[in-house]
Amino acid sequence: MLLAAVAAIFVVLILLSMPIVFALALAGIAGLWIGGYPMQQLSSALVSGSQSWVLLAIPAFVFAGNLMERCGMSHALVELARALIGWVKGGLGMSVIVVAYFFSDICGSKMAEVSALGSALMPTLTKAG
Repeated sequence: MLLAAVAAIFVVLILLSMPIVFALALAGIAGLWIGGYPMQQLSSALVSGSQSWVLLAIPAFVFAGNLMERCGMSHALVELARALIGWVKGGLGMSVIVVAYFFSDICGSKMAEVSALGSALMPTLTKAG
């Protein structure tokens, strides 16, 4: 019953064109209120949930990837990989793999690698295809 009520609230809020993040928050708070859970613990649970160092590392790695892309480091690594292996037949695809190896060593995070390399490699790959 509680799950159905929360799902219905979420769907109604989405149909009213509310952004998903706010619809999730309001549906979750409504679920706590309908379920009779103490609302006084909501703020302390939110703060304690955001204190995880593991969860803090994800946006930091994505920020590092975006920073590397904006300062030109990703384009320089792409050019290095294309100079190393781009002359081989099918070298564009192979150079993408080589630059992914470079970035995975530097970043340590797949999310940061995708955010940095996606904007640097996508125009070249779509043009070649």
